[in-house]
Amino acid sequence: MEKKAYLEGVDQGPWSVHIDRDNHIFVISDDFTHDVTIDIRGDFRNSATKLRYAHFICSALNQKAKEIQKDLTN
Repeated sequence: MEKKAYLEGVDQGPWSVHIDRDNHIFVISDDFTHDVTIDIRGDFRNSATKLRYAHFICSALNQKAKEIQKDLTN
């Protein structure tokens, strides 16, 4: 089946949150199309707030990936 133009090259995930040994927080795609890593930085109240924000982004990306997969089968 031919992909719709806006779906070409979109990482499908699954997306997950990772914390490195220096406590930097990342959202990473397990789809190796682009090896996407999103570095979460900003003026967060604390590390727990930053981690919740990363999980929010991860959930949103995984939900969108599900919608894209559904669109690809239609």
